[in-house]
Amino acid sequence: MTVLHVVCCMLYAESKVMNKKRHARKKAFLIESNQKSRHKPKILRNRFLNVLMRMLFLRQIVKLFRTSVLLVVIFGGMFVFILFALLSPYFEIKQISVVRDNPHLDVEKIQSQLQDYYGKNLITLDDEKVKETLFENFPEFRSVKVLEKWPDEIQLKIQVSPPAFTLLNKETANFSTISADGIVLAQSPQENLPLITVQGYDKLIVPRSHFISKEYLESIQKAKYVSEEEIKLEVEEMRYIPKAKELHLILKNQTAIWLDLEVDVEAQLRKLELAASKIGVYQKPLHHIDLRIPDHLFWEE
Repeated sequence: MTVLHVVCCMLYAESKVMNKKRHARKKAFLIESNQKSRHKPKILRNRFLNVLMRMLFLRQIVKLFRTSVLLVVIFGGMFVFILFALLSPYFEIKQISVVRDNPHLDVEKIQSQLQDYYGKNLITLDDEKVKETLFENFPEFRSVKVLEKWPDEIQLKIQVSPPAFTLLNKETANFSTISADGIVLAQSPQENLPLITVQGYDKLIVPRSHFISKEYLESIQKAKYVSEEEIKLEVEEMRYIPKAKELHLILKNQTAIWLDLEVDVEAQLRKLELAASKIGVYQKPLHHIDLRIPDHLFWEE
């Protein structure tokens, strides 16, 4: 092998080694460039997301701040209004008006009973206390409705128990008007009302007293209706005896029918209906017919 040949082989080997190094460097450069190109969009995206999150966070803080300010303003305004309403004389009651369904209602007396409510705050007014005061002093009231007329007035809508009978106390010779609820009304007797005479009661029948129960009055009405409309006996007088709790129906022929108001009056009168022909109640006057004993009927000619 000649020297020239040896030199050529060495040069060839060296060039081959250089080519491998260049190829390796090129490959490494391409790999690095590819990795950089892949990482770059991720970095930009992450930066964008971070900026967006910061903006959203700031918006939430601003929104929360605005809401807090609004709540403070609302509650502050409410607090100021409550203080003004409670401490200012603007809402103090200065007028009490009455809407009535009865011309006999004494408006001035009602207003005088409510004197203590003038000057009280309308916001803290207890409607039930007003009603209790009126029902206590005016038992003839059937219903009371309290209406608040802002800023300083209350209006009362009052319904009075309607008049049902005229009472004549035979012992004291005085007349009274009694309501359907059994309350003596503070008004003059009316001619168109049915009359109940009271026997054996030596006291005055005073207005606004609960003289007779509502149930007793209903029984008296029923007894008169059954006697006249069903048994066909004409009633001239209805006589109430408070101590005995009895009702005596006085017929046109002066026959007295005795009834116990503690017992069903219709059931008592049915006994008379069955025995009317036998005792001759339609043909002749009797002194009295006693229906008070259960399952028995007694009469005196």
